[in-house]
Amino acid sequence: LERDQRLRFETEIRRLSALLPAPDTGGIFDNQVSKDGTWVQWKATMTRWTFPQDRTPRIGKLVVPTPENTRSTWLLQMLTQNEHPVLITGVGGVGKTSAAMAFLHHRAPRETSSFKHMVLSRGTTAETVRGGVASCVEKRQARTYAPPGARTCYVLVDDVCVVQPDRHGDQAPLELLRQVIGQGGYFNPSHAGEWRGITGMRWIVTQAYPDAGKGRFAVSERFTRLFFALN
Repeated sequence: LERDQRLRFETEIRRLSALLPAPDTGGIFDNQVSKDGTWVQWKATMTRWTFPQDRTPRIGKLVVPTPENTRSTWLLQMLTQNEHPVLITGVGGVGKTSAAMAFLHHRAPRETSSFKHMVLSRGTTAETVRGGVASCVEKRQARTYAPPGARTCYVLVDDVCVVQPDRHGDQAPLELLRQVIGQGGYFNPSHAGEWRGITGMRWIVTQAYPDAGKGRFAVSERFTRLFFALN
């Protein structure tokens, strides 16, 4: 929801229920429900941040905790732990990839996980995506593939909106991703009719708002219906 939509949503929710945070503590999007059932502001749960003293960091790589990215990281952790794919959307330059990378580097369980970053472009093909998926897995059973070492593989797919539709309006790379995420595998192009099951994957994808003039295209609802959307 955009800011004006959140205000309308909160107004309606407050009309229907009295079990909401007090207005002087911010809106419902500024608070979370704690384990004891009370409302707690997101800013109260932020980790303390200090500028690194042992190295000279790249300023563009620093992620300073804010209520917004604290909320996004918590939601990403909860959703991926429950095997729910996540779509991060918003205008260009708001830090969609940075939010996902911050979660993957600092909150995802590194001892039992592996990571894959795929950046799509106008030239991305279904075969490119298939190769990216295949590079994350190894054969487990006859036709079942999973990440090596019984790990969970977190896959970040950037810029799904830049894949140009073909003359039929389809985006073949996204249709392959839809099949892998929604149906748990894909058909092996080398052997007609052979199904390859894919397990042990967690998916985070990003997209900016469509703008054909800037090379960003609308993504089909067949694809986006699989995701929990974070704006």
